[in-house]
Amino acid sequence: MAFINNPKYENVPSDEESEASLRFRSVSRATISRATILRDSVFTLLGLAIGFSVAFSINYKEATQKTESEQCWVFGNATPIPSDVIERVPQVFQPDPRYFGNSEQIDLNWKTLVDSDAIWVGNPEEYGLGQGMQPPKQYPLPYTNTSALPSNFYDVSTLHQVHCLSKIRTRYWQLMTVGYQADDPNNEEMESHVEHCIEYLRLSLACGDFLIVEPNDSGWGLERQCINYPKLRAFQDSQAALYIDSWADSGSAPI
Repeated sequence: MAFINNPKYENVPSDEESEASLRFRSVSRATISRATILRDSVFTLLGLAIGFSVAFSINYKEATQKTESEQCWVFGNATPIPSDVIERVPQVFQPDPRYFGNSEQIDLNWKTLVDSDAIWVGNPEEYGLGQGMQPPKQYPLPYTNTSALPSNFYDVSTLHQVHCLSKIRTRYWQLMTVGYQADDPNNEEMESHVEHCIEYLRLSLACGDFLIVEPNDSGWGLERQCINYPKLRAFQDSQAALYIDSWADSGSAPI
């Protein structure tokens, strides 16, 4: 049998390389070099972008938290509200006839439940609170010069929510019993207040600070962990008494 000898392949010496081969290698090196530079540049820019994003997020969060802490009390910070008010207590949800329907007694019950949503704080700087509000209309103004009184009133979210519900209830029963009175001069103010309250309650409920999975569509019979609302109202009343005591320190003549 005859064997066919396979040809042997040898590297061509570099000095014998063709001009086309040299050109190809030169272009390949240049392409690889440019690709490497481009890749490194992209990674560098990406790293800088991530770094700036993280730094911005941290600074923005710190700035936002600082702004919030300067304006209001945030859970976890020092608070003027007593701990026995904030501490959660078990409460089973059941309908309470004292707040159902429409009568003078039920109106009085709601007024006792919440008259104002504000609390007087005599030393707001101790809690990082910014400037508050002048006394709401439910509180007496003892001086002709009200600017002599510091703006030391602050709304409390739970009281604000119950206050808003009370306003909506009042308007509801007005419309149900008397009907809409087109010539009522208070219409615009009432409608504006109710619209504010609906939106405030929408946002408050959607905030979902305490979620419960309910097995029925009424919500009755379920135990929840709630703040001590009666103690919150008692604290509000005690602060109102301190507000009245502070009149003597204002330096203004009583009315």
